[in-house]
Amino acid sequence: MATFPSTSVKAAAALVLLSALCLGDEAFTVSLRSVQGTLTGKGAAVNFASEAGQVAIADVARVRMGECGEAAPLVSGVVARDGSVLRGSVTLADGGLVKVASARLGQVSVPLADALEIHFESRREFPNAAGAGVLFLNGDFVPVNSMTVGPASVKLVSLLGELEVPLERVAALRLAVPDGGRRGAEASVVLDNGDVVNGSLAEAGETFKVATAFGEVAVARPSVSAVDFPARMAYISGLPESVSARGFAPEGIAYVMRDAALDGALRSPRGSYRKGLWTRAGAAVAVELPAGARALFFVPAIARGAKPAAGRFAIEAGGREIWSAALDAETPDAPVTVELEGAASVTFLYESRPAGLIGSAGVWGDAFVTIGPVEKE
Repeated sequence: MATFPSTSVKAAAALVLLSALCLGDEAFTVSLRSVQGTLTGKGAAVNFASEAGQVAIADVARVRMGECGEAAPLVSGVVARDGSVLRGSVTLADGGLVKVASARLGQVSVPLADALEIHFESRREFPNAAGAGVLFLNGDFVPVNSMTVGPASVKLVSLLGELEVPLERVAALRLAVPDGGRRGAEASVVLDNGDVVNGSLAEAGETFKVATAFGEVAVARPSVSAVDFPARMAYISGLPESVSARGFAPEGIAYVMRDAALDGALRSPRGSYRKGLWTRAGAAVAVELPAGARALFFVPAIARGAKPAAGRFAIEAGGREIWSAALDAETPDAPVTVELEGAASVTFLYESRPAGLIGSAGVWGDAFVTIGPVEKE
């Protein structure tokens, strides 16, 4: 069953009251009920206070605090093994520390043992499916068996033998194979520039404090766009998927992109989304859902620059259609929630209007699934 947001006189009055109380956050519960209020408190006492009373954090999947804006590209910074992303100027210090001077978080020190990637003021990207290795400024990537990182150079052992490379020649380092990110995090604090801090939420108020694997990190509330609770929600773009093309297109053409589009950011004519799927007309994307999947949230929209700028979105589960809509470039971006009713997988479909044209594409913005407790047999 699909539901769309609606506004009533009673709801409007409640929103006015909440505004007067300065309750400006929006919580999505596991059942995808939307509640206006404020995330606040310390340690085990962190809660979501609304005009109707407190909402148990154990029932909250995500809290949205403001517009996400467009994520700044990661040209310099650190990706930690727990999935945290810290943008800023990087220096390597004695004692095996990576120091990140972040505009949002201040000075953060990450032990090399907790770092997955280190980026040095470069727009070079790691090749697909790359394991541990060194990405050079000229674009070459050298896989390594082991590496030792120092303040001025990196010593590596690869098929080429042993080599010591000055850091001035390095665009980025990948110290280990990526393993999926946020596992084990109680909370995931998402910043307005795309930084993500994973750990346990020690304090929520004017300042958010997160206890991470590499120490406590503090961030001012205006810089926080959302707080995710990974045990109770998962982004669709991070789940296992399989893609089949329905239509005709040159071999090798991209039918689906995660968290990005062909022109870069995931955008509609009116909005920008940090997470989600970009699907070309004719694509069918089957996504495996986690155990306990309860409900699906997403914002369907025609992709910016799509030609033709109209199409039909649909979602199938268990061989039947559970939601669909025909949209064009003039349709406002509106959130949709769909109850999953125990489905093990869902398939996202997008068809252009008129049908058969591949120049059109759709955006499934901010798409995530909520996760409830799994009943034991």
